[in-house]
Amino acid sequence: MLNKHGVLLAMSAALSVAGCQPSESPRKAATGQVQANDADRAFIDAMVPHHEMAFMMADDALAKAKHAEIKTFAQKVKRDQTREIDQMKQYRQQWFGSNATPPMDHSQMKSMAAGPDFDSMWSEEMIKHHQSAIDMANRALTAAARPETKALAQQMIDAQKKEQDQLRAWIKVW
Repeated sequence: MLNKHGVLLAMSAALSVAGCQPSESPRKAATGQVQANDADRAFIDAMVPHHEMAFMMADDALAKAKHAEIKTFAQKVKRDQTREIDQMKQYRQQWFGSNATPPMDHSQMKSMAAGPDFDSMWSEEMIKHHQSAIDMANRALTAAARPETKALAQQMIDAQKKEQDQLRAWIKVW
């Protein structure tokens, strides 16, 4: 479905190029609020297309999954990640003057064939996809300046770890 390391490597490279280090002191704006840094932007710019990829994976599951649990899970992914994309684009607009993010790299996507193993294979891919998001979110926790970015990153970590556990449980049952 995707190059499991591609998005994570892109974010790591963006943060490295930006020179963002965990010890970097956040600057304060004239209003006294912490200014967003390059790590805040890199997180948004990497996570929005990553979420868009999950949205496409969810559409694939809605079309091909046999288990109702996967279809319900896919609907939840679409709902939750649409909300998070909207939030990140709002932050990007407020902090950087534009809500535009880089487009998703469609070359990393491939459709899985429907069949008896689709649900388990899709679940394995979603576990990997979620791990990439968790890794990016952990990096944002240490490098981003804005508390909103850190809070959203932590929410993503918590939610996606729980979803990984659920997917693993279903795979065992199936």
